[in-house]
Parts: sequence; structure tokens; C-alpha cells
Amino acid sequence: MSSTGDMGNAAPGLIKRPTRLGEEVYNAIYGQLMSRQIAPGGRISVDRLVRELGVSQTPIREALSRLEAQGLEVKTHLVGYSAAEQLDRRRLEQLYELRLLLEPFAAARAARNMSAEER
Repeated sequence: MSSTGDMGNAAPGLIKRPTRLGEEVYNAIYGQLMSRQIAPGGRISVDRLVRELGVSQTPIREALSRLEAQGLEVKTHLVGYSAAEQLDRRRLEQLYELRLLLEPFAAARAARNMSAEER
């Protein structure tokens, strides 16, 4: 079942599981972060999200934990949640330097471990 309630082309008799509420909440908050409705470094109010999305705190906190694990949100003890700051030029350059070190090594190792058939 899609978020619009459409069952799609499911075979008769099969029940498709609806999208989890937590996934929908995650997508809504992720969308706000990516569209900058929640600005980089901006505070994220759980109470505001409860009112805005019409859900309890539990799926919101689950979504925020997931976003924290992805580095998109920061939780500060006794303060709350805020959107992660954008990378500045120096951090972006460091990230690319790291990728230039890791990715060729990983590609070479993967190529060595491939069978002739996989190549």
C-alpha cells in the first residue's frame, strides 16, 4: 500500500503491509531538513512536530534518532534536537580527501576478490 492508500497491482488474496508510521514521520522530517524548512543549526521542537504531523512523540523520537545516526540532526543532553550544521569548505575538502584515500583502495580490493565470471 502506498502512502496514498493505493493497493497497486497486488495479487488477489495478498495483503500488502501499509507503510509504517515511523517511515512516514521520518520522510516528513527529512523533507523539512532537505528543503530547509528546518534550517541548518536550527532547533527542532518535538512538540511542534507532534502538533504539525498529528502523531505522538514516539514515532517522532524514532525518526529523530534515525536522522541523528545519519548525521542530519544533533541531540544535545538537556537541550534537545537541532538540525546539523552544513559542511563548511574545509570540512568538505577533508571529506573528499578521505574519499580519495578510501575509494581507490576499496575498488582495488573488490576487483581482486572478484571471480573471473564476476569481472
